[in-house]
Amino acid sequence: MAKPGKQRGDSRSPLTAEAVGHILGDVDAAVITEVLTTGATPEELVEAYEWLTSDDYMGARLHRPMTGIVARLCSILESQMPAAEER
Repeated sequence: MAKPGKQRGDSRSPLTAEAVGHILGDVDAAVITEVLTTGATPEELVEAYEWLTSDDYMGARLHRPMTGIVARLCSILESQMPAAEER
């Protein structure tokens, strides 16, 4: 299995339950299922996770706003993330 975000050419490789667990850690099976139904790639899930866990405004670094599947993933993951003071 290719590592998430390794190469742009791999960006359409399918996301698996195993990869979701590797990227997000211990998450509920329902969250894994919901993430998989988005059709996201490992790269998109990593980007969404970074959006939610970054201390700075990632859009400025990427020079683009969050859109599409990444925005949907953020919405799914946001309810599962601990509050900032708990991290």
